[in-house]
Amino acid sequence: MRTGRESITGPDNGGLLEEGRPADIVIVNTDRVLPYEIPDAILPELLLTRLTRRDVRTLVVNGNTIVDNGKCQTIPQEDMEKELHDIVRRALKQATASYADTVPWEEHIRRYYTGNLHTNRQ
Repeated sequence: MRTGRESITGPDNGGLLEEGRPADIVIVNTDRVLPYEIPDAILPELLLTRLTRRDVRTLVVNGNTIVDNGKCQTIPQEDMEKELHDIVRRALKQATASYADTVPWEEHIRRYYTGNLHTNRQ
């Protein structure tokens, strides 16, 4: 049974922890998704479909620690929060602009019903 890197890239001598080799490692806390002992055959699928970001304890990509003890190490929290706020502001601005385009229609519909035009038949 192929595991880890070999299962994705094939037998390219990857997946070994040695100096000079690619090092992509994720360490996760499985307590939440594996409260009981389960068969090894379903373990990879279970982990890949049930784990979330809150389960990631350590993430190393190309030898660089990205997440340590569940916290991002490469981007300051303030920068992440600013970027998220900017995304939300842009989305709200776009939604407001889209909503403004619908206002005339809403006014016409409101007049149609408040003027009882829907009940007057010809």
